[in-house]
Amino acid sequence: MMRLFSTCFAATLLLILPATVLSQGRIPKAKDGSVKGALAFFPHSKLAQGFHTATSTFPGQTDPVLERNNWVYSDDKRVAVKGFVKDAVLLFQWWTLLGDPVEKYGFKWLTSGYYEVMYEEKGQMVTKVIYRNDLVKYPDLLKKFDRIEPLNVDVEINFSSANIDDQKYYDFRRKYNILSDLGSAGYKASYTIKSLGIHYLYAPSGEDAPFIIPTMAVGGWPDFLNVDKKDSELTKRNIELFRLGQELVIHSFRITDLEWQFSPFIEIAKQFERYEKKEDSPKEQAEKAALAEESGDGDSFWDRAEVVQADMEVYRDPTNYKYGLKAKKGLRALPATYRNLVASGSKKNLFFGDTEQGVVAINGSGKVLGTLPGNGWYATATGARRYVRAPEVDCADYQPSYSEEYLFENGSFATLKKTYTINRQAYLTVSSSNERPLTEAEKRQAEENSKRWARECYEACKRQAESDGYQPASSSN
Repeated sequence: MMRLFSTCFAATLLLILPATVLSQGRIPKAKDGSVKGALAFFPHSKLAQGFHTATSTFPGQTDPVLERNNWVYSDDKRVAVKGFVKDAVLLFQWWTLLGDPVEKYGFKWLTSGYYEVMYEEKGQMVTKVIYRNDLVKYPDLLKKFDRIEPLNVDVEINFSSANIDDQKYYDFRRKYNILSDLGSAGYKASYTIKSLGIHYLYAPSGEDAPFIIPTMAVGGWPDFLNVDKKDSELTKRNIELFRLGQELVIHSFRITDLEWQFSPFIEIAKQFERYEKKEDSPKEQAEKAALAEESGDGDSFWDRAEVVQADMEVYRDPTNYKYGLKAKKGLRALPATYRNLVASGSKKNLFFGDTEQGVVAINGSGKVLGTLPGNGWYATATGARRYVRAPEVDCADYQPSYSEEYLFENGSFATLKKTYTINRQAYLTVSSSNERPLTEAEKRQAEENSKRWARECYEACKRQAESDGYQPASSSN
């Protein structure tokens, strides 16, 4: 006997998972309760070959958002694109880690080889059509066409938790003394699952995203299933009932929002027109791009990596406790592989990361700009620092601390600062070795002796540090 519980899932997509075999419209759960699914947004999808896919919201039709004649608009409605995608597949996986739900997603797509772009030019809306085949004679434009990728794709999946074992269903009802039907007893018949805090990652046409970043629901199953938390006991039972299902039945799925990086579409169209009219030459543009690459700055038009650098920030992956980069808007992410990652205090989209081999400087796309090998170095907002063991000075209460810092300037860890601080590890005390208390004069004399001894120790530490080539840090005292 099969029992169904309707569910709706709304998510924003990430990266690519291995191909998953599906029956038509049904996704079986593994023995450990994990689920892998693959859904195609186009009929007769080539990307879906090798596994069966569930039907879409509009069986036998293309998802409306991806229809070639439907415009996708920018937020300000001043730019729109259509016709760019001819195939797309969503892959997803849910499983449990330490009792909490974990989710990851993948979005792979293929370009149609052309697009129409509508934008404002000289106060008027113009429409241009660009074909990839026409760009073959302009390698710079062809490269940019091939590096375009989505910024964001929101998808909604409607499905049911199904095929609950009869004995388990009976045991569930008996356990909680449920005599009426589940609905009248307060149990949910449907769920709206919203994935929060997902690190989005996409790739250009035909490419797999290079790495996977799973996401854990911050509030566990209640947040994952978006269950009302007012009645904690009923919430727990609803989650238990949901997890009893041995498979998911896909009813429908659709794209609810698609967002592109619109500037490449416009720039390709404009530059193509300039080339065709002989107002510019590919050679000049190639020279400009080469200079930008050498400087390490890159050009947001020519370097795909720079496109994803907009307002990148550091995040910590809860599954491996390491650090990576993600766009503040949550559209792209770089893998969490660093023991620590620090943003530059002076330059946007410059970061310093700790690795097993040393410290690296990277830009917002993850491109390594410089490396400082060696042990003991750790990342700072200006580059890398390490502490060096200072020689012992014959002053029990004072010892110098040495610090070496490489500043990242002009594209390399080139400037070395060697500084010292003199740390007082214990305060001198004034006490009497005699049974009688000290007189006021003796106290003053003892205090003067202590201060003089402290000054001598401080000066000894200072001489030692400066003879070793270290300069006082601003915090030295």
